[in-house]
Amino acid sequence: GEALLTWRVAQERVPWGVLLLIGGGFSLAKGFESSGLDVVLGSAVGGIVHKVTPLGLHFVIVFTVTLLIQLMNSIATAAWVLPVLAAASMNSVTNPLELLLPATVACSLSFLLPTASPSNAVIFGKSRDLSKPLRIRDFVRAGLPLTLVAAAFAALMSFGLSRVVFDAGAPFPRSMCEARQVNCVWVYVPGVVQGRHVDGQACMPLDESDGEVCKLWSGNVLNIADVPSDLQGDDAGSALAGASYDGPAPVPEAEAASAEEPVAEPAPTP
Repeated sequence: GEALLTWRVAQERVPWGVLLLIGGGFSLAKGFESSGLDVVLGSAVGGIVHKVTPLGLHFVIVFTVTLLIQLMNSIATAAWVLPVLAAASMNSVTNPLELLLPATVACSLSFLLPTASPSNAVIFGKSRDLSKPLRIRDFVRAGLPLTLVAAAFAALMSFGLSRVVFDAGAPFPRSMCEARQVNCVWVYVPGVVQGRHVDGQACMPLDESDGEVCKLWSGNVLNIADVPSDLQGDDAGSALAGASYDGPAPVPEAEAASAEEPVAEPAPTP
């Protein structure tokens, strides 16, 4: 019988350039994962998470991801950006939703270039059949104002959702810490984490120590073998009193402030 799609028709009609653009984005994402670059970038990003305000962090993530998806398409960008941010949340012992939610929302803002999404690429390729094909400048002229407004709105929306719906401002969740695929230890070290008083918190093992020590949200490093991780309720406090670890447990800000106040010396007796 006669073929439905011949090679001659495929050569003339299939937008091979568009397919190569999309496939190149997936190849780049796979290269990030295979080389371990996603982990390295995650460690670098994790080091600056605590230096930015939560709202500022949402704006930085949304605008950065929005720029990336214009160059590598939304699907490929999500394939490597989300693992990088997940590694950053582990490195900084921050609730993963604080980083992943704005990035996920931003992956939908593909309005600027033909390479931003498969739908844009298909429209750009099929426009060759028109008497006046679309040009990249046509996409930029229409998409730039929309992208800027949408990115600002998306940052505000993701921040609001993270606080009202998902409670992303909470400390690293115990359910995520105890997940099988997460390298995390739940320890009973009381203190203040992200402005909240806790009796237990997540502690991330450090690779350079072969998993013998872990890092808290405050930056303190603990010896895992000496810190209780399987106690509940009142037993946790008594066991912690006899535990030894490197660095003090975080204390409430009010106690720290009162400890730093100078004590007035008594006046000399005449």
